Amino acid sequence: MKSALLAVALGVGLSCALGVRLWPMPQAAASGSTKLALRANFTFETEFESPCLRRAIAKYRDLLLIHEPWDFGTDGQGVTTLHCLHIAVGTEDETLQLETDEAYVLSVPDDGTCAVLKAGTVYGALHGLETFSQLVDSTA
Repeated sequence: MKSALLAVALGVGLSCALGVRLWPMPQAAASGSTKLALRANFTFETEFESPCLRRAIAKYRDLLLIHEPWDFGTDGQGVTTLHCLHIAVGTEDETLQLETDEAYVLSVPDDGTCAVLKAGTVYGALHGLETFSQLVDSTA
């Protein structure tokens, strides 16, 4: 199963050389050619109990899902829909220091199943959510 840094939302494509302008720029990024759409009942999932992460999820849910929901999986246009973003965080320690690991890996399968965001700390997860939001094109 191939993974791609994502082009998601209401029928989307990547633009620019990599596909989008991300800030801050990831250390590494790869993209695929599959266009994805956010499913009408798209969800953010995590087992990590953190008020900080819960607030961020609420923020990005509001930001990304403010448009009329569309479920391209049933409209016959052949657009693959993304069901969810699963967020996994390695440690419950939320201490922020110069040495805090803020790295993350965002994988989006081209078959539309659940995307996965893995981070060592909640701060990496926050950066990954920001990257995910930058990949969504709500104007498409």
